[in-house]
Amino acid sequence: MNPFIQEREALWDAFLQRWPLESLPTMTLPQYTQAGNDDSFTYWLEARTEELGSIWGGSAFKFGVYSRKDKTPKQSKGTQSYSENYAWYSKYGNSEEEAFAVVRDKIVQVANAARAGNFEGIGSMDLGRAFKWKIAFLYQNRQDPALIPVYSAEYLAAYLGQKSTDSIARLQRSLRAQRGSENVFTFAKTVWETAKTIIQQRQ
Repeated sequence: MNPFIQEREALWDAFLQRWPLESLPTMTLPQYTQAGNDDSFTYWLEARTEELGSIWGGSAFKFGVYSRKDKTPKQSKGTQSYSENYAWYSKYGNSEEEAFAVVRDKIVQVANAARAGNFEGIGSMDLGRAFKWKIAFLYQNRQDPALIPVYSAEYLAAYLGQKSTDSIARLQRSLRAQRGSENVFTFAKTVWETAKTIIQQRQ
């Protein structure tokens, strides 16, 4: 196995050892998100597993609820709520604990759907788009991975010559048919680099 693949498979192992699917229903809010904690679930998803597909960019609200590093008092307004230590989307609840219970349930649903190979319903689940598809990638059946670690509909569609309005599940299914027996990581690298070139040429 070449080092490029080996490193990523080892990182995938490490993630699943730290966060097995069975542990998700009992995950606590501080385990999920804690400013300055590089062992939290959200830190693993965004930073420690960056080589398994990037979800950098946008705000931390993509996690549904997050631990605030900046404790400057903020007023809750519109779609966003704040307490001294957390911020969350108001639609998920009136407190950080309420919001986390909803978010955790959605994460469990995504992970279970992915493990069962049921990707079609993931698109309609109310979580950050790249965030939930990375969860789906990490918890899918590793013996026969159907998803590649690219979470942008724009990039997937550019590679396929399709429209990015198509669902990620359908785009991923088309890519699975093209990939054949090629390793998921080497194929994803080709998709990302080709799509990046195509998108740059359009600009």
